[in-house]
Amino acid sequence: MSTLSMTGFGRGVAEAGGLRAEAEVSSVNRKQFDCSVSLPPGLSRFEENCRRIVASSMTRGRVQLVVKAEAPSAADAVDMDFVGRRIASLRAVADAFGIKGDLSLSDLARMPDFVSAVSAFPNPDAAWPAVETAVRAAVSSHRAMREREGLALRSDLEQRIARLRALR
Repeated sequence: MSTLSMTGFGRGVAEAGGLRAEAEVSSVNRKQFDCSVSLPPGLSRFEENCRRIVASSMTRGRVQLVVKAEAPSAADAVDMDFVGRRIASLRAVADAFGIKGDLSLSDLARMPDFVSAVSAFPNPDAAWPAVETAVRAAVSSHRAMREREGLALRSDLEQRIARLRALR
C-alpha cells in the first residue's frame, strides 16, 4: 500500500467536438470526503458525474474541482426563443401600462437574464466528452502528486524513526 499525501493539485486539459475543457483538482486534509464542484453555466447537469470521478480516487479530504470550458463559437450561441419571449413580454408590459418607447440592443444587453441567454453550450451533451477527459486527467495528475508527496513524507518519517532508535 502506498502512502498518499492528503494535499495535492492536479490539472487536465482536453479538446473534443470543438470544445476545450480545463479541470483543476485541489485537496487538503479532512476526516470526511467533501467535494465541491464548479462548472460553467450550462454544464451544471454534469456535477454529479464529476463528483463520482473525483470520489473514485479519494475517500477523504476537502476537494475542490473547478472546470472551465469554452466552445470556439460561444459568442454566436444565443437562445433566440428566450430573447424573443423576453422582448414580447416587455412590450406587453409597456402596452398594458401605456409606457412609451422601445427597446434597443444596449437596453437588452444591460439585462442580466438577456446576458444569461447567451449560451456557450447549446448542446451540453456534446461538451461532456471533453469535460470528462479533462476531469479524469486532473484527477490522475492530482493522485500522482499525492503519491510523490506521500513518498517524501514516508521517507522523512522513516529517517526520524531511525534517529529515535539510534538514541536508545
